[in-house]
Amino acid sequence: MSDPDFEARRKAVQEYVKPDDPLSWDVAWKKGVTPWDDGVVEPSLMEVIEGSGIPFPLEGKVLIPGCGAGYEAFWLARRGLKVVGMDISETAIEAANRERNKYPQEIIDNSQFLEVNFFDLKVASDEERYDIAIDHRRAHLPTNEYLVDKS
Repeated sequence: MSDPDFEARRKAVQEYVKPDDPLSWDVAWKKGVTPWDDGVVEPSLMEVIEGSGIPFPLEGKVLIPGCGAGYEAFWLARRGLKVVGMDISETAIEAANRERNKYPQEIIDNSQFLEVNFFDLKVASDEERYDIAIDHRRAHLPTNEYLVDKS
């Protein structure tokens, strides 16, 4: 890896996040051990939506599982999409809602954050369905690079 600090961050994540304990993600957030949280919209997501030529919908309901502090949700809400961010971490959802309150009313109206274990999600009606689901970081999956020791 070209990142000299990666190993230290990986060990810190492994100390708190346990693949068999979904609630351990909140411990990592509380401890500030969130190397996946860059404080910005993931550039690769912006590139795919804005520069790839792939036709991306300009309206609809978007689901972002493992949304963290919500940067991508705000960016998509600004584009006019109705965005629901979900995270199992109460602390992450609190951070997303704090950020949300800094935005104009249009973005507040187009974004919502729920403390939910995405893997337990049940969709009961068409009204509850999403038009798009965006999961580009995979930080919340057990195969995440921070959790798996590949050495």
